[in-house]
Amino acid sequence: MKLKIFIRHLIRNLNLYLNLILLFVHLNGCASLAEKYISEGLLLYDSSQYKEAEEKFLLAITEDSVSENGFFHLGRTRSRLQNYRQALEDFSKAIEINPENPNAYLNRAIIYIQLEEKQKSLQDLNKSIDLNNQNYTAYFNRGYIKTELGDFDGAIGDYDNAIKLNPKDNKAYVNRGNVKGLIKDHAGAIEDFSQAILLDSTNPQAYVSRANEKILLEHYEEAINDYTKAISLDPNDFELYLLRGEIYSKLEKLNESLDDFLQVLKSDPKNIAALMLRGDVKTKLKKNSEAINDYSSVIKLDSKNSSAYFKRGRLLVETKKYDAAVKDFSEMIKLNPKDAKAYHSRGLAKIKLKKKKDACADLKKAGELGLFEAYADIQKYCK
Repeated sequence: MKLKIFIRHLIRNLNLYLNLILLFVHLNGCASLAEKYISEGLLLYDSSQYKEAEEKFLLAITEDSVSENGFFHLGRTRSRLQNYRQALEDFSKAIEINPENPNAYLNRAIIYIQLEEKQKSLQDLNKSIDLNNQNYTAYFNRGYIKTELGDFDGAIGDYDNAIKLNPKDNKAYVNRGNVKGLIKDHAGAIEDFSQAILLDSTNPQAYVSRANEKILLEHYEEAINDYTKAISLDPNDFELYLLRGEIYSKLEKLNESLDDFLQVLKSDPKNIAALMLRGDVKTKLKKNSEAINDYSSVIKLDSKNSSAYFKRGRLLVETKKYDAAVKDFSEMIKLNPKDAKAYHSRGLAKIKLKKKKDACADLKKAGELGLFEAYADIQKYCK
């Protein structure tokens, strides 16, 4: 149970914030008519009329082909239009005109992030910081990239600098906390998330991230409190109900757990995770037929879900439906011919069907695949 929770939370922890602020910087050196077009373009940009703004900036660079300002703002506009390759060319042209402009490197780095060219983004962020080491956004985004590249110590250093420059931005604390969690500094991570919550108590991600760390420290009740707060802030994030429901189940608060999974399934009746978890809870409650129905629903949605076959098969054995159980374990073996537990379970089901020869072959195979408890069953049933 703990491993399953940890994996899901680790994935969420990697959902870091990215500061995609494209800076509103007015550069010098434009010809007068080009400057007029740029001014008109900026007014259109500010009113979110990006296509019209693009036309004005194109006129500006037609008028002045070395207008650093024109290319810079054209890049900003095209990034808003999600024309990232064109924006990349525009920022590159602005850099060619003025290689000492830190904001052009910063904005080009952000485009590289969008294009998932992480090393190029890192190079531009390094250059931007070399030219201006007082830019919060550059440190913030470099921390993001270093996290993506696995340089966790470097990322923490960048978030430290970002926080020094802007100590009231909760997102930097959330990101730094997530990185601390990845290096198993759980207490430090919780401290950062708590600080983020002090700065902005309406940020659900801070509560979720803090809950994740509390789970790893086995502070389950506190984690539930944080999930509950996050749900109150974002009631449509059904992943939160799954996470909280899973913790409720671990604490044997089974009715509360079922309520959470029901919330998910009301919105998404085909949610496999919710169906599997609800099946697990119903198994604990000895509601075998209902649990079987949930696992059956999973199998209809995902015919290669080995775990659903296994769990349904074991319940079918409990309810003495041995032939059906054998079919489920056989499906597991088709999916993974080296699944020892599938052979072992099928062997035991065949024992119930008095198919001793086939059963013992399965038990032997399970032992050969490394499930040593199968040998005890061989001693018991196969002499």
